[in-house]
Amino acid sequence: MTHISLLRTAGTGLLLALSQLATAESDLQANPYRPSVGSPATLPVPGYLEVEFGVANANTSGSNTKNSPLLLKYAFNERIGLTLGLNPLTQVKTDSSRTTGLGDGNLTLKLTQPIAEGFNIGEEFSTTLPIATHDLGTNRANQTVNFIVSNDFSGFHSDINLNTTHYGDRQDEGVSQNALGWSAGLSHPITGKLSGGIELSGTKQRGTDSTVQVLESVGYSLSNKTVLDFYLAQQKINSDTNNYSFGFGITHLFAK
Repeated sequence: MTHISLLRTAGTGLLLALSQLATAESDLQANPYRPSVGSPATLPVPGYLEVEFGVANANTSGSNTKNSPLLLKYAFNERIGLTLGLNPLTQVKTDSSRTTGLGDGNLTLKLTQPIAEGFNIGEEFSTTLPIATHDLGTNRANQTVNFIVSNDFSGFHSDINLNTTHYGDRQDEGVSQNALGWSAGLSHPITGKLSGGIELSGTKQRGTDSTVQVLESVGYSLSNKTVLDFYLAQQKINSDTNNYSFGFGITHLFAK
């Protein structure tokens, strides 16, 4: 074989490899965790950075809270990943004051185990990063262990989360340092690139009121790698107290 033939063969092989790489990357899918309380058992695409950013507004009794959650997600392989959550801007407004600053962060080790096609279980080990300013967060880290079951069936996707949190800060007298949390979410495509979801979640902590929340969301896929979302949520604390929140955001997978 001549040198020219060798060059042609090598060039053809290189072009084919680049074409296959481009095709493979175009098929990569973002895996949004937001805007639900719980998260799926699955990890983002291994070796690629995925970023989520949003704006949230919550009205509680006598106060309004705005924040800007940012989440960086990275999977080392199909079983192990890390997430880093930050809150670059938080504002709490009451009738008599307004406080603005940095919110707490969160670091999570995430493990996943495929059981069958479309069925996965996962675990998350999280710690709060107490970096908030102006008393907008905790003074000591909270530790959370979360167990997840995710399943795809008949066009639906479901995520069930069950977790326990140990609070670093001393709680009020008679209030436990530990709390249980749970969530159950279900989503389904609506039409084309539009999808919808609903999630029930709640918390239980001895010595204080339990909470129950319903969250409704819609998502729109601008592309395989970019997904927009919007949500509305109502949280019920007791028979007299209802909190309302809404927000929107974006998830983007940064391909190589």
